[in-house]
Amino acid sequence: MSGKVAVVTGAGRGLGKAYATALLRRGAQVCIAEIDPELGRASRAELSAIGPRVEFFQTDAGDETSVEACRDFVLTEFGHVNILVNNAGNAGLVPSLELTREFWGRVLRVNLVSTFIGSQIFGREMIRGNRGGAIVNISSIASHSTFPMRASYIAAKAGINMLTKTLALEWARYGIRVNAVAPGMTQTERSGELRQLPYGSLREELYTPRIPMGRKAQPSEIAEVVAFLVSDQASYITGQVWFADGGWTARGTI
Repeated sequence: MSGKVAVVTGAGRGLGKAYATALLRRGAQVCIAEIDPELGRASRAELSAIGPRVEFFQTDAGDETSVEACRDFVLTEFGHVNILVNNAGNAGLVPSLELTREFWGRVLRVNLVSTFIGSQIFGREMIRGNRGGAIVNISSIASHSTFPMRASYIAAKAGINMLTKTLALEWARYGIRVNAVAPGMTQTERSGELRQLPYGSLREELYTPRIPMGRKAQPSEIAEVVAFLVSDQASYITGQVWFADGGWTARGTI
């Protein structure tokens, strides 16, 4: 990926940071688009020794003006953009009877709306630059298998799957490939935080036995899938949702 420029939203920690790491190791230059300045600066400092160049720009992925400012920063600092990983998101765990319209809107904004905003703004730049490009949207096994108390999150992730397919159809003629990766249970800082919430469905001893491979994924395992999909090796793959889930979605109710 030498000479390519990638933008990864929510790359201050967890899976986003793993995606940025995988791209840097392959020679791409990376912009960390992270809303938390402390996490963003720390991630940049840690990753700066891995690849050719990494920068941080404070970005609210769900705000159009903020994403446009990130685009301008990327063009000024790097000159162009080839890769976008729409990773920013949140979990949104609330029982449906207690789910407020405000919370519903916030979860959809952070997950689904942000994916569209980023794709549109950076997609336009890829078209303008006539370089083509690759976009990977981060979905979830929750887009396929339902979970209690996650109505807004599930709706958002299912929307990402169909948005991915629609954009892939529209933008194929510009040389832009659009795919999604749907991770299963993964060992991240956020998964540890979610276990502290008072909802039994998140207890590890309940969901890990359901995974056919018998364990959660490591962030690097999901990152390898993302890195492949944005690489030239995946040049004939677009409009697909790749489930990296240890067999979770292949399993029925037994």
